Amino acid sequence: MSAVGSAALTAMRRTDRSFYSFGGPLDILRCTYALRTGGVTSKTFAGGRAIERQLCPAADELRFALEVRRAPDAHRTPMCSTVPRH
Repeated sequence: MSAVGSAALTAMRRTDRSFYSFGGPLDILRCTYALRTGGVTSKTFAGGRAIERQLCPAADELRFALEVRRAPDAHRTPMCSTVPRH
C-alpha cells in the first residue's frame, strides 16, 4: 500500500468523522487496486481486498469504514450524520 493510502487510513482515527469521511481513504484503495491489477472495482470491494491481503496498516479502521458503508443507518446518531466513537 502506498504511503498516501496509509496516511489516509490513519486519518480515519479522528473522532469527528462524518459518514462521508470514509470515501477518501476508500477511493485511494480503489486507485491502488486499479494500478496493481489494471481493473476497476468499487470502493467497498477494494477495501475488503486490502484487508484480505493484509495490505492495510489500519485494518481496524478500515473494517469499521466498511461496516458503516454496508449499514449506515445502524451507525447514525440521532439528529446527526456523525459516526459515533468506538
